[in-house]
Amino acid sequence: MALDYVETSKKIIEAVGGAGNISSAGNCMTRLRLVLKDDKKANDEKVQSIKGVKGVMRQGGQYQIIIGNEVSNLFKEFKKHGNWGEDGGGAPQKAEGNPVQRLFGFVSGCMTPMLPAMLGTGMLKVVLTLLTTFCGMSTESSTYILLFSFADCFFMFLPVFLGMTIAKKMGGSPIMYHINAPCDGTISTFFDTGHAFGLTADSGVEFLIHVGMDTIKLNGKGFTPMVKEGDRVRKGQLLLKFDIAYIKSQGLPVTTPVVVSNTDDFSAVDALASGKVDLNTKLLQITK
Repeated sequence: MALDYVETSKKIIEAVGGAGNISSAGNCMTRLRLVLKDDKKANDEKVQSIKGVKGVMRQGGQYQIIIGNEVSNLFKEFKKHGNWGEDGGGAPQKAEGNPVQRLFGFVSGCMTPMLPAMLGTGMLKVVLTLLTTFCGMSTESSTYILLFSFADCFFMFLPVFLGMTIAKKMGGSPIMYHINAPCDGTISTFFDTGHAFGLTADSGVEFLIHVGMDTIKLNGKGFTPMVKEGDRVRKGQLLLKFDIAYIKSQGLPVTTPVVVSNTDDFSAVDALASGKVDLNTKLLQITK
């Protein structure tokens, strides 16, 4: 009988001390990984008695619940029950255990997301070895070269992948989104929190660009301004970097309004695009 993800999620949350006791939640290939505010509130026996739970481990500051292959499907339901960051995105992870345990916990957390790709490419190399040893495949054939390239590509880019997982583990994000200047002009204002700024175009149009909704609550976290108030900027120049994954993890919308604040100075201001845009998208039609 299939695991009831909704009921199992509710029972786990209750057994670890309630939703309010969870700082962050994530999963690896077989385990649900939680960082709890108070480990003493978690009842190991109660957790292990839940259908679908195969065991419990406390390691590296994490409360790990062993589920098995169904953990990814369970986690999709589990994360609906609370506004938790993933992999330490909530409250800072507590430094528990001796230094060696914490080191192994950190290394494990960085390597786990890469295991599927590592196993897949490793198995492809095993298949190639068998084909060349027992089936007479030439190492100079186009098929061998192509398959070997596929098998080797992960290990070639391993430092990049590892850097991304380390950045995420340490609370950063390897993927930053950009806002570039829509025209030549001057930065008229830039909020200290980095989430919004004003740009006065050389044509006289006054823009206000606000990243997300209620993002002032983040107090600047996740935002990296590349210019400051009073700077002259050119069309296409990088103005702001922001971590969209972090904003979403805090339960905030990422819709980014581009507002013309002096519309009375023009006969018409018409929106030409919405949703996902890029540097080549025309956002507005402004008529004198």
